[in-house]
Amino acid sequence: MKNNKAFTLIELLVVVLIIAILAAIALPKYKLTVERAHASEAYTMIKSIAEAGERYALATGGTYPAYGEWEVLDIEIPGSVSGNFIIGENWTWWLSYQDERVLANRNPNGTKYYLQYFYLYHPNSGSFAGRYKCAVYSGSNFSFYQKVCGSLCGTSLSGSTNFCFIN
Repeated sequence: MKNNKAFTLIELLVVVLIIAILAAIALPKYKLTVERAHASEAYTMIKSIAEAGERYALATGGTYPAYGEWEVLDIEIPGSVSGNFIIGENWTWWLSYQDERVLANRNPNGTKYYLQYFYLYHPNSGSFAGRYKCAVYSGSNFSFYQKVCGSLCGTSLSGSTNFCFIN
């Protein structure tokens, strides 16, 4: 009588199959969780930039920072300045009073989604004044980034809806 203490090929294949199924379920959730963390990071930063812009406007009698006037803001923004932009690891920041907004584009630019703040006191901001918006660019991962924006806004984006306002 032989005493075998090894696994059979069938047992090993079953274990590999179970691991593959668990990975197929867990990996998309992991990617979504990581992207939500990036979006939350950007929301926190764009909120800080917007508040710094509002403080600057109050201190200067209503004059907002112009294109690329990052140095007048009383906060540190991670990344390197390149003209009107600050390019960070995951985000590109854009400051534009003329367009009544602060914009954060998820890198690479124009391929995923962006966050936006509309200045509170600008006369052309209209109903968007003082609001934060998350919008998705059309593309191959549209529904994935809809979930990311939806999680920031506390809602669910579906169909062709590509933006929501963050409460």
